[in-house]
Amino acid sequence: MQVLQNYKNKIKNLLLKNNNCAVLFNVFYKKNFKIKCVGGCVRDALLGNESADIDFATNALPEQIQNILIKNNIHYFNSGLKHGTITAVFDKTSYEITTLRSDTQCDGRHAIVEFTDDWKLDASRRDFTFNALYADQEGNIYDYFNGIDDLLNGVLKFIGDPLSRIQEDYLRILRAFRFYNRYCDKPIDNNTLEIIKSQAFNIEKLSGERIQSEIIKLLSDYITNKTIDVLNQINSFDLSQYIFLKDNVDFDYLIFCENLDAWEKLGILCRYNKINISLLNNRWHISNEKDKSKILIQKQ
Repeated sequence: MQVLQNYKNKIKNLLLKNNNCAVLFNVFYKKNFKIKCVGGCVRDALLGNESADIDFATNALPEQIQNILIKNNIHYFNSGLKHGTITAVFDKTSYEITTLRSDTQCDGRHAIVEFTDDWKLDASRRDFTFNALYADQEGNIYDYFNGIDDLLNGVLKFIGDPLSRIQEDYLRILRAFRFYNRYCDKPIDNNTLEIIKSQAFNIEKLSGERIQSEIIKLLSDYITNKTIDVLNQINSFDLSQYIFLKDNVDFDYLIFCENLDAWEKLGILCRYNKINISLLNNRWHISNEKDKSKILIQKQ
């Protein structure tokens, strides 16, 4: 593990300046528990960006997290108690706090967890190396899988065996494309692409809401040419069929969608690829009428 101190200023200036974070660090440390920022907020701070979502990991058990928040008059709700997650709320801003854990049983959609006090074990259950970064109250970064090197070099790398990570949660197939588009400029290695190909059919096992959420997050970003090239490759192993219910979706149309929002981009894809919107709506469970209308406008 690398404990990296030379990035302290970025972490302090972009992450730890948050007063609510300071409160949470202090109330846990007073009770002799360790707590660290984790995941995307640390990754984004290293890139010089503020994060809208700040998550924490702690060696405190869920009941201990609750007790600390209660005693310090911090509002919270149990957002994922069986997985060890409590959400603290400050002035309508939420912070997820999750007990260190390992995933003992996974079926690609759900996980049974065991709580632990092993930080590396907690990191090892995460998806990509640059999403498994932790930062403490002093701004020190804890990097168990060389995630910073991968982030700064623009490399998408699963933690450990890509097949195992994907079989734990099939949504990671789609997350791979989103994180590749946003953070990477090196090609996805052939072994990872082959594993994604072999597991593509499992997308059918995911709920429509999870598929919808991940694709809309992807389309919310500017889609780079390199990502369009990779997305077009997925047609060779039918992934588009499991996502859009249509073979051979041509993603080149996204080149012309730079100024459109995610739902409008989806409408363009549906229009030019003759995707059946009714079928897609039923599969994805699209409930927002405004979003539906954006798709239909582009369909005309």
